[in-house]
Amino acid sequence: MVDKITKLYRHAGKQIAKIAPKDWQIAWTRVEMEDVTGSVVCFYRSIDYAIKPPIGKLPLDLYNDFRNIWRETRQAKPPNIWSSVTFILQRNGTFTIEYGYEPVPIEDELERLKAWKQKYLL
Repeated sequence: MVDKITKLYRHAGKQIAKIAPKDWQIAWTRVEMEDVTGSVVCFYRSIDYAIKPPIGKLPLDLYNDFRNIWRETRQAKPPNIWSSVTFILQRNGTFTIEYGYEPVPIEDELERLKAWKQKYLL
């Protein structure tokens, strides 16, 4: 199961790199998942430290990768029942993952995104 989750994270990283601006150095992806809904947003830092959104729309495959990671981690022994993930990808392909376990009610989504952006100085 760990190998499957690692493959999904690597695939997500490739999707994020594919839509990144040419001069990107680091990408932050905020993921929120619940039983029937979810969201994914990305931001990039360029060589000159400017913060940029992705080029174009996020691919559905990226959302599906994180939805599958969410399902797999819930089925793990012991389960990891997270509600949010920050996936931080470096240009060289290394990444870190920070899980969140707080509820993610839809009416507070903009406030959570604002707090998340402040945390990562985006």
